[in-house]
Amino acid sequence: TVTGVGTVDTVTNVTSVDTVDTVTGVGTVDTVTNVTSVDTVDTITYVAEVKKITDTVPVNLVGAGFTEDSTQVAVTTSTVYILNEDTSEKDIYSFYVKNEGDNVTVQLEISPDGTTYINDTSTALDLSSGSEDVLVAAKYLKNTRLAIVGAGTSTVTAYYNGHN
Repeated sequence: TVTGVGTVDTVTNVTSVDTVDTVTGVGTVDTVTNVTSVDTVDTITYVAEVKKITDTVPVNLVGAGFTEDSTQVAVTTSTVYILNEDTSEKDIYSFYVKNEGDNVTVQLEISPDGTTYINDTSTALDLSSGSEDVLVAAKYLKNTRLAIVGAGTSTVTAYYNGHN
């Protein structure tokens, strides 16, 4: 663990590091060179600047923040809301939707508080039976959910994937 260090000038000739648990609040890292092996890096938070990394091996970053969720719902002629996700800290996220049955309209909705939602109008899609697509919100708010409007009887399978 490295915490609250103003400047790390040089890290050199390190043969092996099994695990780097946490690096937090390091202002500047000038040089990292000749590191032979790093097995795992758990968390790096607020490193303002890394100036140079040379002669090193690839680092396996674990727990990079992948999130997933999925559900399957029966839809009739009503509107169903599913996969209410906190997307506030995601770099990228998407919703996969597959329709089996009568036509449905799918659309992402966004919310600042998880209660009050508005349509992300750029994502409205009509899906016929057997159709599938991926939706990505064009606008940003804290929460995102999938709204499905049925035109008959259908089964919709949906997945949420997010990465930070």
